[in-house]
Amino acid sequence: MKHRILFILPSLPWPLASGGLQALFNGVKAMESVADIYIMCTLNPQVEREKAHEELKARIANIKGIFQYVEHKKEWSKRKLAMRICAKVVNTLFKPTPSEDFEAAVTGTGLGGHSEDYYRLIREIIERYNITMVQVEMLTNIDAIMAIPDHVKKVFVHHELGFVRNQLLLEQQTQENCLGRLLCTLEKTKEISLLNQYDAVITLSTIDRDKLVEVGVTSTIYPSFAVVSTSADSALLQEQTERVLSFVGPEFHTPNKLGMEWFLTHVWIPLKKMAPDYKLNIIGVWSKQTASQWTSQYPDIHFLGFVDDLAEALAGSVMIVPIFVGSGIRMKILEAMSIGVPFVTTTVGAEGIPVTDGQHCVIADTPEAYMAGILKLEDAETRELMIRNGRQLLMSNYSFEKFKSDRLEIFNALIN
Repeated sequence: MKHRILFILPSLPWPLASGGLQALFNGVKAMESVADIYIMCTLNPQVEREKAHEELKARIANIKGIFQYVEHKKEWSKRKLAMRICAKVVNTLFKPTPSEDFEAAVTGTGLGGHSEDYYRLIREIIERYNITMVQVEMLTNIDAIMAIPDHVKKVFVHHELGFVRNQLLLEQQTQENCLGRLLCTLEKTKEISLLNQYDAVITLSTIDRDKLVEVGVTSTIYPSFAVVSTSADSALLQEQTERVLSFVGPEFHTPNKLGMEWFLTHVWIPLKKMAPDYKLNIIGVWSKQTASQWTSQYPDIHFLGFVDDLAEALAGSVMIVPIFVGSGIRMKILEAMSIGVPFVTTTVGAEGIPVTDGQHCVIADTPEAYMAGILKLEDAETRELMIRNGRQLLMSNYSFEKFKSDRLEIFNALIN
């Protein structure tokens, strides 16, 4: 009898609107040859569900069922709507303090934040379809373990260590924050406790694996990278016809917004004084409020939203990755190397990917170094060197076949 795998994902992995969705998509596709596949997710309301389902099924064999988890019952929706309205009014009248913003960021991971319906649906799918193994992805779903029976194999794919991200957020606080330290400790304890109930944990880098071992995670941990689709060679070595910077990533991911706030405040303003013709494109889903605020405050910023062709949107630009908070690996860096776009990143942004400053990219952690890195990439020879080296690194270390082989090896070890 063929094995049956239930993937519990934060969203449907189609269309591939971000690097994170590519990671989810490839994680499912790697298993298509060995098991019947079932997917449970909270669908993005902007997605045309039936069309997205059919397109996903056309690209991944053996998808037998796709299920939507409804976040709350109808009678609760009015209550949550009222709470959101009240919160907006309060935030308008009284600007949140840095400590309140920090609390929202730390507790926004969703640990244990689901209703009984969430656990009930997981159990129903497992029982109805005789599921052999459940693979849970992303921290927002980690508590799914509470609904998985003992006889079913349980795997958690850890895309970003929550306690690492929270600690980095805490270190950025300008004042002593005792409540913040308490919140970080509580969230870390919950995260480790839930991880230890899985049969296996997959991290996207050996660095994250070592961090989990260090804090006391006793489940078997497998480092297994993520991959993005590899573009054709024709996308490489695009000529820089104008001074354009690009950032890729959605606003809801806290490190993205924090990084861009740092960049705009400390790098963009002095860069524009030195080179007024620079433009900045921000790609991904951002709120109208943030877009309006930043475009009125900073010159030559353009919000492109979701783009159908990322390679076309990034052509001829320099990608910036001003990330100071997080773990795992930045899929946007793999996308840049795949498309053939030079990039400037921070040390945290490059963590987990074996890139070298000056060889594959520019790594800079101060405003002065970051601006110097952007200007350095105006040189055609420097751009070509880094693009070619990045492409070679990607092809050598992040092929889909190697990724698939790693995931199948983990699957076989668990099942057998």
